[in-house]
Amino acid sequence: MPLEMFEGKPVVGALMIVKGLEGGLTDAMAIDPQKYHHGQRVIIVSEVEIREVGYKPADVAEPDGDQLRKHIGKATTVDVLTMDDELGVGVGQHLVDVRDRVKTKRERDGGTFQLPSEDVMRKEHEANEHAFLTVEGCPLCEAETTGASDGATEEA
Repeated sequence: MPLEMFEGKPVVGALMIVKGLEGGLTDAMAIDPQKYHHGQRVIIVSEVEIREVGYKPADVAEPDGDQLRKHIGKATTVDVLTMDDELGVGVGQHLVDVRDRVKTKRERDGGTFQLPSEDVMRKEHEANEHAFLTVEGCPLCEAETTGASDGATEEA
């Protein structure tokens, strides 16, 4: 879904803060204790409930300029995957793809991270780059989400 204006100011990006991961991970380890090694990479998966939505300036020197939509969520369920897990391999590959897309985007934007244009998002969507997630601002993801919910939309 596209980012809307906030109090007459353009919203140019979004960020998310997730609280409660530590406690959820402790709970997960209590159920299924694991031994990890220094330098080993693991994948943390979490279900997050958005508890607060607000806006903040993209540049603190320009409080009346472009805004970022800020989401604060609480982790409700947390688990750890490794590359030894079948699911971990798929999620790990997805994270590699995301890392590559972010790197490419930062290089293209001269080191800053900005939302791509609708045309770029349409091309990424049509190339199946949004297969595992709904990308905020992508008109095709928005249409799929709206269609899947029978026209119901959620405002946060």
